[in-house]
Amino acid sequence: MIEYALKRGSPTLRIELWAWLTEILATLPPRSIPKRKLVTYLPHLYADLEYRNANVRKNAEEAIVPFMIRLGHETMAEASEELKTGSRDVVIAALDNAGASAGVVDDDTSPLLQSNDLKDQRVIDEQNQKVPKWDFTYLREEFVNLLKAQMTDANQTLLANMFDSDFQSHLKATDVLSEDLDSNRNGTVANLDLILKWFSLRFFNTKTSVLLEGLTYLRAVFTELIPREYVLSDYEASCFVPYLIPKIGDRTDTVRELLSLIKLVYPAEIFFAIMMKSLKSSQNATARAVPPRSIHKRKLVTYLPHLYADLEDRNANVRRTLYSL
Repeated sequence: MIEYALKRGSPTLRIELWAWLTEILATLPPRSIPKRKLVTYLPHLYADLEYRNANVRKNAEEAIVPFMIRLGHETMAEASEELKTGSRDVVIAALDNAGASAGVVDDDTSPLLQSNDLKDQRVIDEQNQKVPKWDFTYLREEFVNLLKAQMTDANQTLLANMFDSDFQSHLKATDVLSEDLDSNRNGTVANLDLILKWFSLRFFNTKTSVLLEGLTYLRAVFTELIPREYVLSDYEASCFVPYLIPKIGDRTDTVRELLSLIKLVYPAEIFFAIMMKSLKSSQNATARAVPPRSIHKRKLVTYLPHLYADLEDRNANVRRTLYSL
C-alpha cells in the first residue's frame, strides 16, 4: 500500500507519507520493522530527492536519517548503485549529509537475524545450481562473497563484524549472537544454514579463541533445537558437519560434545555417511580414530573399503579403533 502510494501518489500524498514515515520510524522500537521492508522504500525515497515539488524533496530528505539509523549508511549507499550517475551523486550527497547530521548511525539496531522463510529459496537455488554448492577444502573468496550476498537481510553491524578481517570482530559477532539466542530463537532457526556456513569458515581461522567461542555458541544453539524436536536438513548438515569432523582431534571434548548434540537432531546413519566422507580425506589421525557410535554394524558394510584402507594407517589409535568395530 505505502509503496504504491509513493510510486503513484500525488505530491500532497508524498509529502504526508514521508512526514509520517519519519515520525513512525522515530517512535517505533528499533527492530519492529523488517529491514528488507524498509529497503523496498529506498527507490521511491531516492526518486523523491529529485522530485519537482520542493516540499516532497524536503520531506524525503528528512526521512533519510531515520532510515539510515535502521539500515546503515552502507546498505543505503549500495541500494543506489543502479541509479544513473547524476541521480546517484544526488543520493550519495544526501546520505553523507544525513550521516554527518545524525552522528554515528551505522550501529544498526534492527534484528540480528530476521525470522523469515528465505532458507527454502536458498535450498532451491543450490539444488538448481544457481549458486555453488557449499563444498571446499580451503578458504575461497568465492564462498565468502556468496555468504555475504545471502546474508544481506541480517543486521548490518553484525555483518560488519562477521566479515571483518580482525578476529576480535569475529568474537564480537559470536558474542552478540549468543546474547540474541534467547530472545530470537525463531530468527536463529530461520538462518541456521547461514550461521553454520559462517562458522564453517571459522575452521580455517587459526585463532583458537574464535573457534572455542564459536563451538560454545553452537552447542547452545543445538541444545535449543533438541527440545523443539528439530530435524536438521541435509542441506544444513552439509554446510557445517564436514568441516567440524576433521577438528575432532584438535579440541576433542568440545567438538565431540557438539557432535553428540548434532546426532540428536540428524539421522545417525546419514551422519555417519558424512563422517566417513570427511574422514576419508582427513589428515588428522586423531579424528579418524574416533569410533562411529549409534550406527548398526550392518550399515558399516557400505564403508568397508575406506575402513580397510585405514587398517594400514601408521597411527596405532586408528588401527585399534577399527579392530573394535
